[in-house]
Amino acid sequence: MGLPTGLLFVIKADTVDYGEWKSGVRAPGILMSASGVANKLGSGLGSAIPVWLLAAGGYVAKQEQSAKALQMIALSYIWLPVILGVVAILVMAFVYRWEKPHAEIVAELEARRLNNN
Repeated sequence: MGLPTGLLFVIKADTVDYGEWKSGVRAPGILMSASGVANKLGSGLGSAIPVWLLAAGGYVAKQEQSAKALQMIALSYIWLPVILGVVAILVMAFVYRWEKPHAEIVAELEARRLNNN
């Protein structure tokens, strides 16, 4: 998970540049605070959903598990991450689009900053 986690920080920085290019306002603070809330929400749900699925399957610790509990274990730890990973890939492939290459956006921002000083 090291590569995807590292890429998130790059994407955040890129969105700050894009927001400044698009609106003229550079707002890294609001982006970081909003992403902090999203990280907390994701961590909470990422911990709670597997537990809810195990409970729905009738999981009982330190006992032989029922077929339904085994299905929920497989869903929680294999299929749900695979499905959510595919959804994330599709979102990044089709939603995360730039109107221009990032290098051109950065060059325009630098030119704007030189003209304003």
